[in-house]
Amino acid sequence: MSDDLPNSAIRAALSGNWAEAVEINKAILKDTPKNLEALNRLAKAHMELGQKNPAQKTLKTALSIDPYNQISLKLKAKLATGKIFLNGKADHFASLSAFIEEPGKTKTVLLINCASPKNNYPLIRRVWSF
Repeated sequence: MSDDLPNSAIRAALSGNWAEAVEINKAILKDTPKNLEALNRLAKAHMELGQKNPAQKTLKTALSIDPYNQISLKLKAKLATGKIFLNGKADHFASLSAFIEEPGKTKTVLLINCASPKNNYPLIRRVWSF
């Protein structure tokens, strides 16, 4: 497996290209079928595309590997609410609600002096690493 595949899958998700994210994560899983991170990313991509059954199947696989995986459990809970699907447009960008917080792996920052939502200025999308 290429070391760049996980980064490519993350970039595809961040840019809202969920179909590409599905394909990349499937490629990762061909080499490492028990890769929980790829399974969670794949489930999330299926959810964003409105593909409930593949998302459920993927989460079932992830939870069979680790029944206490917090990301899998949170995705399963979101899937159960039925309120997880976004508009599925190819130009849709990931919103803050598209990410799952996991202690030790995520960081939340406070933004001040932000533009008003009604201004509808084009947003500059950037990935920050902490």
